[in-house]
Amino acid sequence: MTSKDQERTSIRESQESREGLARLPVVAAVAFLSFFCQALLYYLLPLYFSSKGLPGGAWETWSYYEIVAWLFAPPLAGVLGARFGERRTWAAGLAGYVSVGISISLVPSHSPWTNFLLPAIGLLWGTSSAMIWVGGISLVQKVRESQLGTSNAIMMTALGGGGIGGPLLGRLLLAWKTSSYASATSEFRTSLAAFVVLSLLGSSLMWGFGEYRRRHSLPGTKTQHSNSIRQSLALFRFRQYVLLVFSLSLLGGPVFQATNVYRPYRVRDPQIGLIVGAQDHGWAALEITGYVMQLVGGLLIGLLARKKGSGWLAVFVLGSFAACGLGIGLAPNAPVLFAFSAVFELIRQFMRWIQTGYVSEYVAEEQRSPAIGFSVTVSGIGSWAFNLLARTIQSPDSPNFSSGLPFELAAAMGFLGTALLVIWQLRASWKRRAGIRGLSI
Repeated sequence: MTSKDQERTSIRESQESREGLARLPVVAAVAFLSFFCQALLYYLLPLYFSSKGLPGGAWETWSYYEIVAWLFAPPLAGVLGARFGERRTWAAGLAGYVSVGISISLVPSHSPWTNFLLPAIGLLWGTSSAMIWVGGISLVQKVRESQLGTSNAIMMTALGGGGIGGPLLGRLLLAWKTSSYASATSEFRTSLAAFVVLSLLGSSLMWGFGEYRRRHSLPGTKTQHSNSIRQSLALFRFRQYVLLVFSLSLLGGPVFQATNVYRPYRVRDPQIGLIVGAQDHGWAALEITGYVMQLVGGLLIGLLARKKGSGWLAVFVLGSFAACGLGIGLAPNAPVLFAFSAVFELIRQFMRWIQTGYVSEYVAEEQRSPAIGFSVTVSGIGSWAFNLLARTIQSPDSPNFSSGLPFELAAAMGFLGTALLVIWQLRASWKRRAGIRGLSI
């Protein structure tokens, strides 16, 4: 074989070895667009709902049905990813964003249909977000082993970078349309149009170029699901894992949702004043600060994720997370709220890792994937139960509504989870000491 033949053979083998793998440049671009659009809409909606004259509980209702979607959408996205491919699942999620952007702009201000459309679009938003997250996380694993660290770093960087850019663009567009940072519904049209166009661009890129094309079916590529239920049930054999999931996910999930759902109400309080009516008086700055801290947190996780963490690490992270959430709820003014929110968003990234990668270290290697999925599902159940409780206790439309109460409730649940972890750690330490004494005798 001549040198040219060897070179052609090497190129052909290299191309074949890439079949079905993710195109990292496209993944990076689409991941950035996905999180950019997500952050843009999160910034816009609390202002937009006020500009349309919707009831004060509109954002709470939207968030509630988004959480409901996360109860069933992740498993659905996993099935779709296995059946049709992660690339198509991710692209379909972004196409769902396009539908959300168009639909939300058409919701009438005062109509019986509003009470039906708002929950329906919230469900679509949550389902689309789950498809993007599950499809994206799965796709970035479909790279050569030498590129796995790079692909995961791309996803985390896109999460932070896109999150910073979304509120920034939203504020700039609203400021361009009006000097008062939006007070009329018409002033949001450009921002919503940008959301739709960018979502469509991301969907098109992922659909057309997200993976290297397969020219033939590779043997052994079908996912086997026959033992998935058995593997999930087997998780209950690991008692430490079950305790961690109960404390970190079921009792830690509400701390996430208190901030996701009720911080827009908190910043409307007169002593905070970051949102006044439909006007932005610092809301974008708070959101951008949070995403910057998430980016920093994502980088710091790399220092811890390389080795198994101590049990006391979970105690510290959950306790700090709950304390910062309580600080947001009790903040007497905007600077204090900014400070607690910044630290909260930093710890948020550690909580995301604690609920997934950390807890999976307490099960057998073959159980890690089901362990992560179960932990995320339990966190969703805890979040939904908390939001249902908060909605039952009070309504944002009532004159005596307390924006701090949801944070106090969530913090109490987080501190309860922390206490359980402390008891577990002390009990484990006592057993180790008793074992050492027994050996010395």
